[in-house]
Amino acid sequence: MAELGEKPVAVAIPVATGTTATRENAGLMPHEPRQDPFSASRGPNKWESATFDCLACKTKGACTPMCIVNCITCCDSCVYASAVAKSGVDPFDSKMEENMRCYGVIGGIHCELFPFQSLVVRTLIRLAIARKYGIEESLEHAVLLECCCPCCSGAQVTHEIMEKEQLAVGGMKTVPEGGGAPPTHEMER
Repeated sequence: MAELGEKPVAVAIPVATGTTATRENAGLMPHEPRQDPFSASRGPNKWESATFDCLACKTKGACTPMCIVNCITCCDSCVYASAVAKSGVDPFDSKMEENMRCYGVIGGIHCELFPFQSLVVRTLIRLAIARKYGIEESLEHAVLLECCCPCCSGAQVTHEIMEKEQLAVGGMKTVPEGGGAPPTHEMER
């Protein structure tokens, strides 16, 4: 077993011709080390809205305070998951398409397979969004917010994504600002 700090050993891959190829000469790219999903974000920016700004109606397209929507209705999860999926953030490095990431976020929040799953998923998402937009956020702060104020934290994350990605609420999902239904085309006669 290699000690910390030692260079990794090239792995030989047998090929049909009787020669062996290494990862480098087989045309494979070296695997990039994955960033720790629980690492803090050290960006210079602040969140666009304060944690309890969810009490104000600041989210585009939503006429009720987002924390009420987040805590009472089911559509909060849909808007939150849609915003996370549209942000391009993939905290689990799942390589799923946007719609599947959306379903994965909803499932991760609502289908508890292990204790504190929702807390872990929301914390990972909050940290990933903070890293993407260069917002300073510590693991401790993210866990505390997601544990004590998940509705307001979710509204804050949703608002941040919607501001940065220029999205608005359209039904139970996010849509491009000023957009909604796809354009229609008239048929020729």
